[in-house]
Amino acid sequence: MIHVPAKPRDPVEIFAIERGAPHANARTTLFLDAYTGEVLRFTPYAQSSLGHKAYFWTLSWHTGMVGGVVGPFILLSGALALLFLAWSGLSSFVRRALRPAPRRMNELSESRQPPFSAAA
Repeated sequence: MIHVPAKPRDPVEIFAIERGAPHANARTTLFLDAYTGEVLRFTPYAQSSLGHKAYFWTLSWHTGMVGGVVGPFILLSGALALLFLAWSGLSSFVRRALRPAPRRMNELSESRQPPFSAAA
């Protein structure tokens, strides 16, 4: 992927994926001077920072590009679990909101009979 510079003095950015890359976003970066073609910076994916690698691994997981058939299935399961949790929480709230309010404590204590008599 080539990004053409937006400003006249910005470098040309080139992102390439190597043939044996660990995932679809393992980008090797190359920055070239837009006028001379001089290499300003070249960073192979293997030599990139830990944060850079973690970001692109996370991006690959998020877009379902890791794990073959299992990766997207895990993402689908997570999305369905989120819908289930939203539904169960909302239905629990609605049931509780529609239930009549409980009586006051002193009313409850007067209406209850002791389970056994102490004068036996």
